[in-house]
Amino acid sequence: MRPATQDLTRSVVRILAPDGSTAGTGFVVHQDGLIATCAHVVQACGAGPGGTVRLAFYATREVWEATVERDGWRDPGAEDVAILRLQGPLPAGVEPLPLGSSFGPSLSSAQAETPSANWRPKD
Repeated sequence: MRPATQDLTRSVVRILAPDGSTAGTGFVVHQDGLIATCAHVVQACGAGPGGTVRLAFYATREVWEATVERDGWRDPGAEDVAILRLQGPLPAGVEPLPLGSSFGPSLSSAQAETPSANWRPKD
């Protein structure tokens, strides 16, 4: 288990609008490059399911592209969630955010290493 004092900024990304400004934020949820953000943020970038957005990692200031996962899209009028898949490996210095659960203060290490069944890493 990771210490509570972990630098959470290593997990944060800025989702970039076409003009390079910040449309919103997201966070890395899996070491295979899955990133969670809001669907309305993706739409503000002119993208949707299957589209591409640019993002900047807070920890490294690097700009990368990510694909909006069709199975990870929940409409802004409903759950307002978008799962992005980084086009390439996570940069050095970037790591997934340790997530908790409504069932307790933190997930087991086995649960934390396994993303939701709908958003499995690609082989």
